[in-house]
Amino acid sequence: MAFVNPITGKEDDMASRMRSFRNVLQTRSGSMKTFVLKERDGKTLVGVSMWTDEAAYKSAMASMQAPTQSTPPDRLRESPPTMREFFEI
Repeated sequence: MAFVNPITGKEDDMASRMRSFRNVLQTRSGSMKTFVLKERDGKTLVGVSMWTDEAAYKSAMASMQAPTQSTPPDRLRESPPTMREFFEI
């Protein structure tokens, strides 16, 4: 899960960027489900992805690092996203 607080007035741009990221994740091996959600108050966007296993998740995240770093979204968000990882037990 990635929690992102967009800069005021840039919510739609940040949501669009997150949807693009989601669309790429959906093409990766092991992707089960992905969501881009908005908190009820509209201040926080949340990206959620579900994977078949941890190895698929790690592989997908590693493959996404280069594109993400080449186009930093600093002008769209207040700070880097807060990342939370959960695994089924």
